[in-house]
Amino acid sequence: MADAASDATAAAEENGEAARDALLTPAGFDYDKVIAMIEDSSMEATQKALLVTTLGQARDNPALLEATLKRIKDALPQ
Repeated sequence: MADAASDATAAAEENGEAARDALLTPAGFDYDKVIAMIEDSSMEATQKALLVTTLGQARDNPALLEATLKRIKDALPQ
């Protein structure tokens, strides 16, 4: 039974990572959800502010959005 619980936890974590990764692509991008993801993370406040500002500037610019989302993905704790 403990194995089933740990398997379920691992699957939920994988699904959470997959959902997070999907939000951090231009196709799956949702500004409000990415902002919430940044704000809810354990990053330092200055890094959060920088990423939020950068995302705000890039959200309507497809040329910048992909690079900005990659930067956010790299900065978020795993």
